[in-house]
Amino acid sequence: MATYTENYQLHQWVPEDDFLRTDFNTDFQKIDAALAGLQTALDGKCQLKRGNFNGNGGSSRLVITGPTPEAVILSTGSTVVSVISDDSTISGVKIVDNGFEVYSGSPNMNQSGKRYNYVALI
Repeated sequence: MATYTENYQLHQWVPEDDFLRTDFNTDFQKIDAALAGLQTALDGKCQLKRGNFNGNGGSSRLVITGPTPEAVILSTGSTVVSVISDDSTISGVKIVDNGFEVYSGSPNMNQSGKRYNYVALI
């Protein structure tokens, strides 16, 4: 006789059990409902967008992330810079609509040919 899983009461058959299509359909409906509940819980939550760009050596460079980030973590390999959206420029990085902008200067976050990696919290 089948036993059931603790959390979703899915069938756990033993070798002597007969398999019924209705048992599988019931289990799949429970799984589908659980996954839909997870999706609903995740909607509107923070997402990560990861990427990279090469500096162009100009006075600034715009990096498009899609939605406007709440925060950006930028790495040059030896330096890590983090910025939270508050309309200020911090360590050569400023969050703008649909992305962030990096600037040359001190520190130079837009060195020509240098690869930069970022994580944007959206």
